[in-house]
Amino acid sequence: MTYLAQPTKTNAADITKRIQVIDVLRGFALLGIIILHSFDAFLISKYSELTDAITPVENVVKFGVYTFISKKFYAIFSFLFGLSFAMQLKSAKAKGVPFVGRFVWRLFILLGIGSLHALIFPGDILQVYAPLGLLLILVRNWPDKKLLWMGGGLFLLSVAVVVCQEQLRSKLELILWQAFQIQAVPEKLYFQFFTGRLFITASLFLFGLYAGNNNLFQTTLDNKRSVRQLIIGSGIFILLLTAVNFFLDRYLVFNTAIIDDLKFSARAFRHIFMSCFYVAVLVQLYRKKLFRSVLQWLVPVGQMGLSVYIMQSVFLLFYYQLNSTDIHNNRILIEEALSITFLFFVGQVLFANWWMSRYRFGPLEWLWRSLTYLKWQPMINKKSADKKKSFA
Repeated sequence: MTYLAQPTKTNAADITKRIQVIDVLRGFALLGIIILHSFDAFLISKYSELTDAITPVENVVKFGVYTFISKKFYAIFSFLFGLSFAMQLKSAKAKGVPFVGRFVWRLFILLGIGSLHALIFPGDILQVYAPLGLLLILVRNWPDKKLLWMGGGLFLLSVAVVVCQEQLRSKLELILWQAFQIQAVPEKLYFQFFTGRLFITASLFLFGLYAGNNNLFQTTLDNKRSVRQLIIGSGIFILLLTAVNFFLDRYLVFNTAIIDDLKFSARAFRHIFMSCFYVAVLVQLYRKKLFRSVLQWLVPVGQMGLSVYIMQSVFLLFYYQLNSTDIHNNRILIEEALSITFLFFVGQVLFANWWMSRYRFGPLEWLWRSLTYLKWQPMINKKSADKKKSFA
């Protein structure tokens, strides 16, 4: 694999499994992301004008998306970005090749791709990942404890920013005006900052870097107990935090700023523990031969994650534009829209498996890599090329 030093004979199989389960996790995260984006696009299409009240089924779907999908899958995606950085850094060190300058250039290209993507999807995350990726460069040689403390501190800061956003907003606007004569902060930066997402993403980058530095995925594949402990531990915290939210909603009916802040804090921690739970369960399932044969289909999706991510936005753009009238008139319900979205993702899985059986990279991954090295990269998969030669 290109991200790792050459494996020894004793650990080659384990390293292969580790790479594949990471791609499975990335593919799984992309499933959650397209469902959430489709859900948001549906609500925007339907309720941008006054229409009939939301149906009971839509309420159930809304509850399910917010409870099990919202903010969980982007967390996994962000964690894997930091993890990939650690793996690339290890590979560069093992080969003795320069890394920092090339990675900064990769981030610059990613920013360009994200800027183009934002023209069709304003919620693009690549524009956030690219500048935040510079943080990984700065902390790449930090000791493990410092990474964990910094990651935890950034997560707590994300909660504090939301809790204190009214005071922070007025002070920030005053500082920007006095220092730079800036009247308005760019909307995207404003949103990322005051929802705490900027700090959560940075936090998850650091946790991913820590996991990559310590080969945690290799360890968890070899140690059933550690995976089970993560499943049980995160599961317990999810239940406890759910109970806290239920108690605050049910028995503390008076609305105060303190109660609202406690609810938000409990939800923020629950999101992170649910992301941990999903990761641990998926790793555990991948260890089982029966489930691995199914999850293996997600490996190519993870390998061409950038292409899949952009393709999803193109699909949602055309799907909701073409059907906006039907959505307004309630001829398309949210459960139908999400079902079609899921079928599109299944199509992406099939396409990714077909593509990666023939080519070394996804289309955008190939372009990104070629621009990184300022040289066209070989595209044809060696096995596919050998097969063509055998039929020639």
